[in-house]
Amino acid sequence: MVLARRLDDLADRAVDRLEATFPRGDSAVLLLLVHDPSGDGGGEPGLVLTRRSADLRTDPGYVAFPGGRIDEGESIWDTAGRECEEEVGIRRADVTFHGRLDDTWNGAGFRIVPVVASTPGPVTLRPREAEVSAAAVVPLAAVVSDDHHQVVTKRLDGHDFLDDVIEFAHRDLRWQLYGPTADIARDLTAWLRGDDRRSHARRQGDLDHFAAARGW
Repeated sequence: MVLARRLDDLADRAVDRLEATFPRGDSAVLLLLVHDPSGDGGGEPGLVLTRRSADLRTDPGYVAFPGGRIDEGESIWDTAGRECEEEVGIRRADVTFHGRLDDTWNGAGFRIVPVVASTPGPVTLRPREAEVSAAAVVPLAAVVSDDHHQVVTKRLDGHDFLDDVIEFAHRDLRWQLYGPTADIARDLTAWLRGDDRRSHARRQGDLDHFAAARGW
């Protein structure tokens, strides 16, 4: 019951927010935990991941959580639930929202708000082909394993960016998480382990350098 307790505790977690002018606005992604993916009562928890279509203009083939731009008048919960239903066919009514993690960002110019939710399972994923080339409930244990995680350094515009990378195989597919997807996943990993990974100072510093170089 540790997982359930940590999810419930998210409701009281203070949130660190990024300060910047984001040229493409705000977006929300859904970290959806499936308690029993197999539905037989003995399965290990899983996490829903998608692979973006190769035909998309932005980040084709990128492994991501369901999500997208926050429309005018929408809450982060509205957006995360709507995007999950549109991209993989899981209805908002079938998930329980627990809270959110800290802001992050991407080079396309979005602030990203990570929303955490769960559903009992089993689930049937119905990827929207125009946006999603593949979707799966991958084992949560694979995502949180330190054996599957590494940190790489990328130098850009005279600044060193530290990039989390998570890579593992599941059902004959190779899943590689990097950029904000991996960054958010490591926040979730720390929280579920009973810790609270606070990366705001690093993210804000990286964002300041990137925004200045791009003229945001």
